[in-house]
Amino acid sequence: MGVDAEIFIKVKGELTQKDIQKQNYIFGCAFHQYTWHSKDEPALSLKIWNENYFNDMKEPGHTLIQVPTLGRYYGEGYERGPLMTYVAMAELLEHLFPNCTIFYFGDSGGCESRKEFHSVRRYELIEHFANWGHEPYERAFSGQHHKYICPNCNIGMIQNGFKGRLGYFSCSGCGWHVNEISATEKQEGFDIKW
Repeated sequence: MGVDAEIFIKVKGELTQKDIQKQNYIFGCAFHQYTWHSKDEPALSLKIWNENYFNDMKEPGHTLIQVPTLGRYYGEGYERGPLMTYVAMAELLEHLFPNCTIFYFGDSGGCESRKEFHSVRRYELIEHFANWGHEPYERAFSGQHHKYICPNCNIGMIQNGFKGRLGYFSCSGCGWHVNEISATEKQEGFDIKW
């Protein structure tokens, strides 16, 4: 459970999926692994939006295009998702669709305000990230956040699970983890997920 990120762009003109094939290809080359793809639909990284909601972003003579993100939202008060990926997406979208309007928001949890994701807003969020990273979100969880200090980042690691044992602690900065296997045995090292 969490607040998923939503990115939409509004471009002048009434476009079809065929009209944005080249932009879809270029965007997919950069971000295919960060976009949601259903097994029942074509694997499009940019999708023409024809649904009956988010009408406040629609405007006659314009087309709304969804970037089906595969990640959590990041913003003040919900410091969770891969913000820098979303910033890079917005930068490329501005090149692919000059003069577009980009919207970035969360799908729930009080983060639904559809704000424009222009360069000033991106800068504000980068400044926030530079000061806080994911720490406010991670500290909201229960657990012993200072039982182990990351030897690389010198910050208290969060307890984010048990992995069927006593406790699993990790550092978001570098991936270092401590896995308590028993009262006297633990595994430590980098958490490599691939």
